Amino acid sequence: MTPSPPTRRVVQVVTRLVESDRPRTTAQLARELGLPRATLTAILAELDAAGWVTRDAERRYRAGAGIPVPRTVDHDGFAVPLQDLVAATGCGATVSRVGTATFTVVAKRHAVERPLPGFEIGSVIPIRYPAGAAVMPWRTVDEQEAWLAARPRPARSLLRSVRVHGYAAFRPHIEHADRMEVLIDLLGAIEPDRLMPELRAQTVRQIGDLTSGVYTDDELEARDSGPISYATAPVFRDGRAEYELQLGVLRAEVSAEDRKGYADELVRAARSMST
Repeated sequence: MTPSPPTRRVVQVVTRLVESDRPRTTAQLARELGLPRATLTAILAELDAAGWVTRDAERRYRAGAGIPVPRTVDHDGFAVPLQDLVAATGCGATVSRVGTATFTVVAKRHAVERPLPGFEIGSVIPIRYPAGAAVMPWRTVDEQEAWLAARPRPARSLLRSVRVHGYAAFRPHIEHADRMEVLIDLLGAIEPDRLMPELRAQTVRQIGDLTSGVYTDDELEARDSGPISYATAPVFRDGRAEYELQLGVLRAEVSAEDRKGYADELVRAARSMST
């Protein structure tokens, strides 16, 4: 399929306005999306004519009632378990549909105390180890082998661990744990429209690189405290591990008891979504 940059730009604008809790000016959208103001003006004019956006007296735009928002049984069933998980843990969480080469974020909920950095709803991201670890133990042999190709040596042991425990947990290296928290707090303190899109994306990628260390079986069962970035669990539909539920703990120091508590709540939420 040939990519369509003009279509992608329209999707970016609509997605940003739908997900935003406040109206945006053309200048703000241009900074956030990295698009020329002339291009945005033309897009917004067409969307306004279609009723997909509305403009207030201060020339700020927000999503309009005319946007056709499809609802699916799959994704509707995630709302309550996701809300309960965030309330029980105080951590943000996302649900992604995992394909063979990409995954798509279909639901996301921030915690009150700390926003969850990363991709927004609707984002389609190439699968990069260790993303997808929570679903791969239940995928076909061909899918597993494709995922394992060129992966680090511990990848197979990670799949065995996920099948035994029902979830995967990730961590930054000890020397990077405090840096992880600083970067996340920095993103949360700066409003999206005050940080260049390229810089925000670069910061998110750096957080991802810092937080992708894998917890081994021994580390999961140890009584020592330590950092934890994310934990993920599979969500099943029609007997297939179709989605990955991710909990963003993002803390430099977590006790063994709290680590188990996060895991228990995560697995409970994943099972609720599966039913």
